[in-house]
Amino acid sequence: MDVHMDDHERSLGNRVSAETISSITDRVLPEIQVWRSRPLESVYAIVWTDAIHYKVMDEKNRPVTRAIYNIIGINPDGHKDLLGMYISKSEGANFGLSCLSDIQSRGVKDILIACTDNLTGFSDAIRSVFPETTV
Repeated sequence: MDVHMDDHERSLGNRVSAETISSITDRVLPEIQVWRSRPLESVYAIVWTDAIHYKVMDEKNRPVTRAIYNIIGINPDGHKDLLGMYISKSEGANFGLSCLSDIQSRGVKDILIACTDNLTGFSDAIRSVFPETTV
């Protein structure tokens, strides 16, 4: 089921202006950037990778599908952390490699076990960036 802003406006009886959305976005984006670049732990016992597909409007106001890659890790103490969220036009090996390279550049040195539903190219990308990992 696709959800549109018009549906929210009808059900809530409110319209959110483009200016309000821009104002909120302008305040939140710096915090998101800090979160996206934060240092990560050096070792994760388990890491899951998954992609969720959403319909969004592109620059020309056309509906398109985008994939959001999520990388979730559990450290050796059992703490779960969302390591990163990455948006792409589709699943692909090169994009998976860039996601894993990002978490490596932020401090991840080793992953003991990586779980994936075999997103396109992700298993090979994991082996490339973290060669000692069991996939």
